[in-house]
Amino acid sequence: MSMIPESDVDADGQIRLKLISDFRNKSVKLKENGTDMIKLKDKPPGVFPHIGDDGLKCMRKNCEPLPGIYDPMSPVDPVRFKKLKELVSGMKIKLGKKNDDPREFYRVMITPRNIWPHTEYGWLDETHINAYMRVLRRRLITKPCPYHSEGIAFVDPYFSTHMIRDYPQFKMRPKNFKFNGLNYESVVRGLYPDDQKTGKIWALDVWHVYFVVHTRGDHWLALDVDMMRGHIDCYDSIVGTVTEEKRLRILETVKPFRIMIPYMLNDIIHPSQRSPS
Repeated sequence: MSMIPESDVDADGQIRLKLISDFRNKSVKLKENGTDMIKLKDKPPGVFPHIGDDGLKCMRKNCEPLPGIYDPMSPVDPVRFKKLKELVSGMKIKLGKKNDDPREFYRVMITPRNIWPHTEYGWLDETHINAYMRVLRRRLITKPCPYHSEGIAFVDPYFSTHMIRDYPQFKMRPKNFKFNGLNYESVVRGLYPDDQKTGKIWALDVWHVYFVVHTRGDHWLALDVDMMRGHIDCYDSIVGTVTEEKRLRILETVKPFRIMIPYMLNDIIHPSQRSPS
């Protein structure tokens, strides 16, 4: 079975992006003031196609999303994007120096790779991923919930890094490592961050927990921890041949979560609260 090579500009990838973009542009058209041009009853059916034969499918393949469901890949509101470009215009890029200007946060995200001032300019760091996780959590606590279920949780990359750093100490004496009373308990019980509390407990009210993990110092992986199945799905945005080296690297990255989470739940969730197995 042929695989798509790892490339940011491969032809198959461009075809996939164009097909998805064309489909979304038929579904969402905005006026200059940001309002929808297409009436709800006139919108085309929301069925995403299976694009390509390399295993990369749209996350909502063969689903008909509810009208108004949150779509992170929908076209950008032109009014807001225009205001954002005006906000960051006129800024000078400080080569080789950290730019503390808050506007730089946004410019990094919207600058196309082909016009980066240097090869390391546009990589997203924890502050970008953390900000987006806050956006996802804010939508989670809105009513009605725009996601497929309210039984999900989004975890900050700061917490993922915290787990990875604690793992060497944990694996020395797993049974003696205490999660109770630490930041772990606040996260598992849905009490963190303070301004986005849900009060929903992992494995009791929450069945899918989403992590974003930094690996190799230059790449992000997404983890979907399925509490019901006791299983972790790993999503990698780079499409290409899965080598043995890459497989082992991903397994090593996931290991702290695979091993620590069961201990974490046993330590934090009292036996009287657990569902009978």
